[in-house]
Amino acid sequence: KKEKNGKSKKKPAAAATAKKSVKRKSSASSASAVKKERGLKQFDKAERISHAMQAYLWWNAEDPPEGCQWSKMEHAGVSFPEGYEPHGVRMLYDGEEVELTPVEEEAATFFAAMDPEGMHLGNAKTAPIFIKNFFKDFRAVLGKQHVIRDFKKCDFGPIRKHLDEQKMVRKAITDAERKQNKDVKNTTMFKFGYSLVDGHLEKVGNYNMEPPGAFRGRGEHPKMGKLKQRVAPEQVMINISECAPVPKCSVPGHAWGEPRHDPTVQWLCQWTENINNMNKYMQLAAQSSFKGKSDRSKYNKAAKLCGNIDKIRADYKKNLKSKSHETRQLATAMWVIDRLALRVGGEKDTDEEAD
Repeated sequence: KKEKNGKSKKKPAAAATAKKSVKRKSSASSASAVKKERGLKQFDKAERISHAMQAYLWWNAEDPPEGCQWSKMEHAGVSFPEGYEPHGVRMLYDGEEVELTPVEEEAATFFAAMDPEGMHLGNAKTAPIFIKNFFKDFRAVLGKQHVIRDFKKCDFGPIRKHLDEQKMVRKAITDAERKQNKDVKNTTMFKFGYSLVDGHLEKVGNYNMEPPGAFRGRGEHPKMGKLKQRVAPEQVMINISECAPVPKCSVPGHAWGEPRHDPTVQWLCQWTENINNMNKYMQLAAQSSFKGKSDRSKYNKAAKLCGNIDKIRADYKKNLKSKSHETRQLATAMWVIDRLALRVGGEKDTDEEAD
């Protein structure tokens, strides 16, 4: 509204300030009301367990006997993948459908699951290695009398198409189905993903057994394409304390290969894989007290090295002029490691491992 002289009527400054203050108070009170309605944050079971494990201060705990990693250990063993379910889709050989047994079909499905344009089959260097190794193992599964003899006549297209369709089906699942799958994973994690070590809970790192499939490897691995066999419970050694109950094997009709009671090692389960014939282990997670103690030992050793580094450098510099050829070689290696700050690794078998 305007007065008779045409000027607008201004509100008093005090009244405007008071009105703003009332607005701020009302908004603050409404925000606090919303917070009260929300209440405290609700943690799920995994988060509650994680917070409970953080309360354990391993650096203040009593160390196990000398030479031992633990005094008491109890766990549920390793979780095995489900058995293979045949899909019934036939591959083609020389244009004709070929009937395969479930074991043979599974091996063919391993190859069909590989991307033809991927880093293994799509690479001109790695593809021949992969195909050669796969077909050799595939022929061993098929047997000498089987009709499939030449890889160039094999067509895995029908199986590959079926797998692509299954991927689309899995992507289109409902939220309820997705939640159900998550619940199944959590059930497995709560059963196999934790171990009781010296009275406190520790998280297990790799509690799922590696499923069978075509070995991929890194780079130009000479064994890529070979078939990784399914590991049976009878191949697994389980390490627990003598007073702990042996966990029941999760695969019906099977049993653990051997129960061990060795507190001098950290592994919980051990088995041998067929590709490189190497031992595999189920161990505690990286955030476990075992890893913390290992890191502490490394840092303590580094601290000792810091106090002796001048002496070590003087020693290898003197040996660079030694009359012994072997001593000069060792001194040269020490000089290179020191000057370039190299991390020394183990030796590699060039015939069995990739560069």
